Amino acid sequence: MKKLLLRMTPLFLILIATGAHAALIWDSIDSALPKGGATQVTYEIPYNGGEFFNWDTPFYLDSFRGNIAAINNISSQLVGMNQKNYTSDAKASLTSIAGGSTLENGFSNTLGSTLNYSDFDETDAMMIRQQPISSSFRNFTTTADGTATIEAEISGATDFFMENFDVTTGQAINPMAPYFGFTIASTTEVISFSKTQGQVSATFQSIKLDNVTQAGTISMELSSDPDIYYVLRTSLTLNTYISNEILGSDGTVIPLADQTFNIGEWINSECTTPLALSSSVTMATPIPGSLLLLISGMGGMVTFNRRLRKTTGS
Repeated sequence: MKKLLLRMTPLFLILIATGAHAALIWDSIDSALPKGGATQVTYEIPYNGGEFFNWDTPFYLDSFRGNIAAINNISSQLVGMNQKNYTSDAKASLTSIAGGSTLENGFSNTLGSTLNYSDFDETDAMMIRQQPISSSFRNFTTTADGTATIEAEISGATDFFMENFDVTTGQAINPMAPYFGFTIASTTEVISFSKTQGQVSATFQSIKLDNVTQAGTISMELSSDPDIYYVLRTSLTLNTYISNEILGSDGTVIPLADQTFNIGEWINSECTTPLALSSSVTMATPIPGSLLLLISGMGGMVTFNRRLRKTTGS
């Protein structure tokens, strides 16, 4: 009996491991999303530029309003570039990226931006804003009722110092001085839908992250009802702001030292490690009753065998 139990122990462990996690079936409904497809992404760069002008020379306005990547082209990466010499000396180079990729149990939204400027003197003014956005929708169903764990985390290096900047408003604290700063905003949420009735409820579970809060975890009850499916919706938005013009003044400009600002890690104009929002959904369920009954039965057999040996030996 002991040898039998020893041989069956690995099987018990495997059964427990597989039974402890309900199967989440990703991308299971091909037409679940508004524009078709099981997974839908949108990569945008609405802003990658701003106003540059010199009070001794003609006014320069060079705002870049970006593009939207092809829907469902998950592997694509949107790149916005804006490079220009604004005077004989002053120049700036701005690049923003937006992309993403699927994870085993969720999605990763990725962004990055880099800005380099030089030779902006007491007559060269700028008001710069960069804004890449990555958002996604991915549907799934579950094979068992239970509690799901929804996790979200922001990772990635930033080389962008803050000065005279309020991250809650995205504006200068003191309008009479230059400001430098960036804001991060993300949302990870799971919404339940009925195949026959549409969105089941207007309320849903959501995690919101920002410059201060970089990770979060929530739980949500899921149903294996064949009429119910779920959508993991994620979004990551980055804003960078720089201005050396004194707001409300008549052309007062504060000279700026040459500077490079990076969100994400950049090497040779390429973002090697972007800012990333990783969102995942996992689900644990109790060990199946049939497995518990089997283990209990085997334990009973061991006890009975021991008592029988004692009785026989006596």
